[in-house]
Amino acid sequence: MRSLEKLFLSKTQHIFLGISIIIGLAWLFILPPFQAPDENSHFYRAYGVTEGTIMCKNYKGSNAGSFLPSNLLEFTNTLKSNQIRFNYDVKQNPRDVYDSYDLFPNKNSSFQEYVNSCVYSPVPYIPQTLGILIGKLLGGPWIVLFYLGRLFNFVFFVAITYHAIKIIPKLKVLLMLLALMPMTLHQSVSLSPDAITIAVSFIFMAYIMKIKYSYNEIIRGKDLSILITLACIIGVSKITYFPLALLILLIPRDKYSTWRRYFLFNSSVILGSFAFSVIWVGFTRMVKMNFPVEPVNQINNIIADPLSFIKLLSLSTFRNDTLYSQFFGVFGWLDTPLPLILTIFYFVVLFVVAIQEGDFKKDITIKSEIFNFIVSFSPLFIGNILIGLSLYLNWPQPTNQIIHGVQGRYYIPLALSFFYSMHLLFPVIYRLRKLFLIIFIMSILLISSYFLTVRYYYFGPKYNLLVPFNNNYIAGGIQKDTKVNQSFISNKDSLKGVSIFISTFGQKIITDYEFILYDQNTQKIIRKSKINTVGLLDNRFYNVYFDKVIDAKGKEYSFTIIPLSDKVLTPITLQLSEPGIYSEGDLFINNNLRAEDLVFRLIY
Repeated sequence: MRSLEKLFLSKTQHIFLGISIIIGLAWLFILPPFQAPDENSHFYRAYGVTEGTIMCKNYKGSNAGSFLPSNLLEFTNTLKSNQIRFNYDVKQNPRDVYDSYDLFPNKNSSFQEYVNSCVYSPVPYIPQTLGILIGKLLGGPWIVLFYLGRLFNFVFFVAITYHAIKIIPKLKVLLMLLALMPMTLHQSVSLSPDAITIAVSFIFMAYIMKIKYSYNEIIRGKDLSILITLACIIGVSKITYFPLALLILLIPRDKYSTWRRYFLFNSSVILGSFAFSVIWVGFTRMVKMNFPVEPVNQINNIIADPLSFIKLLSLSTFRNDTLYSQFFGVFGWLDTPLPLILTIFYFVVLFVVAIQEGDFKKDITIKSEIFNFIVSFSPLFIGNILIGLSLYLNWPQPTNQIIHGVQGRYYIPLALSFFYSMHLLFPVIYRLRKLFLIIFIMSILLISSYFLTVRYYYFGPKYNLLVPFNNNYIAGGIQKDTKVNQSFISNKDSLKGVSIFISTFGQKIITDYEFILYDQNTQKIIRKSKINTVGLLDNRFYNVYFDKVIDAKGKEYSFTIIPLSDKVLTPITLQLSEPGIYSEGDLFINNNLRAEDLVFRLIY
């Protein structure tokens, strides 16, 4: 007993190993098949790699995917995975898992789309691929292949993270807490590529800190090879994480024999990670990947109103309360959150552990510590921008309050560097506490001054966009006899479209509609455009384009939407904004003036 106690409790990495093996192996089977985010797509991607599909492909105009055994969907249907997610009344029947043991991959193949995981390179799927490949060589059924993929993913995660905790000279407990966080462990026992991405990000920083805090050790060529390899793996796994390569700047100059080696090593790691990221993104552009929104249109929206996008990007993280709970633990398809009190408590513990190891008594060089703080904080800062930008370009954005689609687990690979920056910052704050107190007070008062000024004075263009409010919409939808007229003032020339927030309530819309633009003063028809409702998604902005109205600035227009059929079985409806928020136009519904407005945006 004492030998076991000594083995598992004497060192932090042994504590991690013991807990992760006991809880992780249990969760590997407790979590039902395909009940982690996009786990079905990850299984398809890993299996495709075993078939030699390094890059996804298109087939007869399809979305991205590859040819897989034709009975794969029969396997997923047997498990009833689609019925379980988002439905608390449906539970996993162990009998369904048992019945799936009779299903083996057949020799017939059919094309299967899985665009969500096609954006990933095969690198973070190496463990899952090895597990599935061994299962195929042994002639195992689908369910065995699935669990072998999970098992190998988990084993690789544990092995890499164990070594990271072992070699990191500081913040061992913090790293263990991040590695054993419910969300981290949840991803590690699934088929998600997050497991390897998180583990490699951990050991990359651990290795840098090992070199940084070692005494009288000069960085060697072997160290460069290891760091470049890890940085490139991070970069090719997901482009949003390549800023982690900047952590190489934490290694002091005196660890290099010459300035030339200093610049060569640093540039090789940073540019190598960036290059691998860009190269893989370039490869993915060779395959047609259809996402819910068109990135080009989103880029045009940014160009048309860059200040609104900067404001959205800068405030989204603070406004999105779900990020913090998702970072800590929201299981399944993000439909099973842990209690909020646990999230708060865990964050407090993380900050306390990071801060309490700070060098409060040691004489520190303020300039070098501030530089190290900036370097260690920069991956989160830049990564947050890249995460927000990538989701804005590829995911529907029904409101302008937050960037939708961003999930808290995306920040786990960036967490260790962030908490290390806090570890560095607080001793500096303690030394310069009076200065920081002045900065803190002035920041609060300047921000307060901004809100006070905006409340009572108008200056500059108005950047607030209309958003849906309290699920308020045109009751009954847009029928033939529904008269909707929304007026507005164009703030720019070259008006070329209107983006309108449309709801379908999940119905398949079979009736097309027509958009008509009027001159508000003369009621003359300016433009017409057909709204094609085939494949129209619920609660999304739909962009209506027409020939440019060149001289549009300062002029008042109005638009209406009418069905192109007398009988409308499944009508669309339009969401309404908060009353009185839009001052440059009015909404009339069936000739009645409303206090609300339609939720729309102008496209220039």
